[in-house]
Amino acid sequence: QQQNLPLQDQNGNTLSHTAPDGNGTLFWHFAASGHMALWQARGIEHITVCTVDNALADPFQPHLIGLHTLHGNEATVVGIKREDPQEHVGVLVEQHSRLAVVEYSEMPDSQRLAFDAAGELKYPLANISYFAFSMAFINKIIKKPSTELPLHKAKKMVTIKGKETPCYKLEYFIFDLLAYCTKAEVLLLPREQFFAPLKNKTGPQSIATVQEALKNKKYNS
Repeated sequence: QQQNLPLQDQNGNTLSHTAPDGNGTLFWHFAASGHMALWQARGIEHITVCTVDNALADPFQPHLIGLHTLHGNEATVVGIKREDPQEHVGVLVEQHSRLAVVEYSEMPDSQRLAFDAAGELKYPLANISYFAFSMAFINKIIKKPSTELPLHKAKKMVTIKGKETPCYKLEYFIFDLLAYCTKAEVLLLPREQFFAPLKNKTGPQSIATVQEALKNKKYNS
């Protein structure tokens, strides 16, 4: 169960209203709940995590689990090719010689929209919040205070005293754990087979497009 953090107004002042603290503290809450100890007692060594409403995310995806375990990774991230530089997805990059994700809203347009000499996106891979983590890594990370993770600000409209008010929501993101990984890799998977997020009531990324993606998905016999 997530915890809450105070909202901020547009001037950075703390409000009495709160909102969930994001998915970055997942493993701390997982350990505190007692479930992590139960899973370890059952011999579970790796887990998959999907933090987006993605109908095509298979928790037992064999390529993800296979690569992750074969290479002895602490974390493995599923990436897809970016088709639209304006798409609201995190971008996979390298920072300080380590795999990282930069949220689309925090990446300068000069980088997010950049193309190379061949006409390809300079940063061609998107993060779809679909991971595998080793339990050994999780045990290592929860020994640190969760407050070491950076806080991200997201602008939201919040109903306060019956009025829609622009506020900033503070969140921890799970991809920031990659900075602590000594071995992490990206597995590139085809978008049409592994990414069908449900974000809108109608139009793109809606129930209709998710249903169509499920009908078109190719399953191994």
